[in-house]
Amino acid sequence: MIETDASLNPKDRIVRPGVVLSAAQEMMDQAGGWLWVFIDVILVLGLAGALVDATLMWRRWKQRPQHVQERDRATRNAEEER
Repeated sequence: MIETDASLNPKDRIVRPGVVLSAAQEMMDQAGGWLWVFIDVILVLGLAGALVDATLMWRRWKQRPQHVQERDRATRNAEEER
């Protein structure tokens, strides 16, 4: 968007010659940074934490013989019902 200096709104900012950002566009630029931080950092860390927790829970579950016996019993019951 090319505008002359006379048509510029005082809240607009000239980025480089011939490119003008309105106040709304500039706000979206700033919000884009926070959105990047939220998606790329916070959500990825949350996903990694969930995966680590699930892996540790699965390993603890496998180490208890009563859980293995319960699983085998449930499998036999499900097969018998077929």
